[in-house]
Amino acid sequence: MNKFFRQCLLVGSLPASFCLPASAAVFTVTESMWGDPTTLNSLAWAIEQSNTTPGADIIQLQLRTGSSIYVDNATPVISSFLSRITESVQINGNGVTLLGNPLFIGTNGIEYNKFTLSSYTPTSGDVLVTPAFSFAEIGPSVSVGVKDLNIDGLNGFLSAGTDSVVTVINSAAKNTVPYGFAGRPVFEARTGATLNLHKVVLDRINPLENLIGGAEFAWAGAIAGGNATLNMTQSIIKGTSSSIGGVNWIGGAANIVSSIFTGSAGGLSISGSGAVMNIVNSLFVPDFAPSAVARIQAFSSGVANLIASTVQANALLALDVPTCSSNPDDYACNGVPLQAFDAGSINLFQSVVSTINSDLTGIIDSYSEVFDMNPTGDLVADAHSYVQPTPNADAADLKLLFNQPSLLTGSIPYELTAGGLFYADLPDGAALLPGSPLRSAIADAEGANQLINPIDGSVITTDVYGNPRTAFGRRDIGAVQSTQEVPGPLPSLGVAAAFRWSRRLRKAVRSASC
Repeated sequence: MNKFFRQCLLVGSLPASFCLPASAAVFTVTESMWGDPTTLNSLAWAIEQSNTTPGADIIQLQLRTGSSIYVDNATPVISSFLSRITESVQINGNGVTLLGNPLFIGTNGIEYNKFTLSSYTPTSGDVLVTPAFSFAEIGPSVSVGVKDLNIDGLNGFLSAGTDSVVTVINSAAKNTVPYGFAGRPVFEARTGATLNLHKVVLDRINPLENLIGGAEFAWAGAIAGGNATLNMTQSIIKGTSSSIGGVNWIGGAANIVSSIFTGSAGGLSISGSGAVMNIVNSLFVPDFAPSAVARIQAFSSGVANLIASTVQANALLALDVPTCSSNPDDYACNGVPLQAFDAGSINLFQSVVSTINSDLTGIIDSYSEVFDMNPTGDLVADAHSYVQPTPNADAADLKLLFNQPSLLTGSIPYELTAGGLFYADLPDGAALLPGSPLRSAIADAEGANQLINPIDGSVITTDVYGNPRTAFGRRDIGAVQSTQEVPGPLPSLGVAAAFRWSRRLRKAVRSASC
């Protein structure tokens, strides 16, 4: 790997701008069509020039901010990828969008596009008129930086090759669709790769409710990796199909910090021996219907650590009531919103899991640490975590389930809607309800109990919405910091216990992070 990339694209550094040597070659893109390697000043041409020019280069998109580069008439270089990047490069998108408008005709004679695809399940008899393309496959041991570049109507964004380092900043992907009816992650990382995502937004990813072959719960992942490292900060996923899920990591380490998963954002999955997912200062508010993957899941010896994070679930949206009534052991009927099985474990540290409406007929577990085929999962919480009781899991049940006799379980932490059936939306900087057990619960939050970023060891100073993370030296449980009143007496565990917890947390983060 080139020296300047080792210095400027370090894991977790996520610079606002990349540093490059003064001698870096610069290739300018002004064409609004994708073109091909012979089309001067097209993006296809610029990537080809970079690949054939030794050393790290810069590709500068100089179209008007907010404009598009159209890809429908492109010819893929490999598989469905428009390009393959084989030399280290920095791509400055300057707000440009790679725009595709895939189209197919169903067996019913109706045309379907990226906006209407979710209303129809493709079959082998459909006619593909305009396919969806993915942007770029990154070669092995290559370092790539992408800033201010968006995709709309493509199949995927980037595939990070073996031992590559890929950093994406301030970019968005929306309306991605399956290529030839086969879905692909927006971002994927192969063995040894490092994928850094900072201020990235994913919205309406693979909007296809049922994959071909009936693999509804495929756990493909809008962001997926195998034996690789993910560092995701200040990012948002707010729309995936029920089958693709949000983040699926197999082996390696996934660090998700100060990020938001909301709406039909799918779920978070970690699996594999030694695999760790650290979910820190992050908010998970899934719309479960009708998916069984919209949950946080650890299995096959994978470990998920929820640190100062919030899971806010309306389980009423999660389940197919007739299916659960006739077959309560069905996968979809258990483990909402946490599921650990097959030697997987989910650990709560200063986090909140709040679930309501999970008393529907046929539900066995609203929080599950077993799945019938592969038992021996484990759910664990520290004494500064809160789990809300449900009609089928009272406080005593939860303390036993999470192996924590001091687990916080009282009161209702968040405001309900007018009908009282669902949690109201959390506005930016939402205040918790007065008297909430989450308020000011962490003492000495600017000292012994500082919240540490597992990516780079820095102190996290803002909540998931960018508001100050502490007030009067205290921090709320979970990812959202409330407007604090003048604090009362110290929590019952006291400063000494808080200090001991902080040391354990730091040790856990150091051992679990990449």
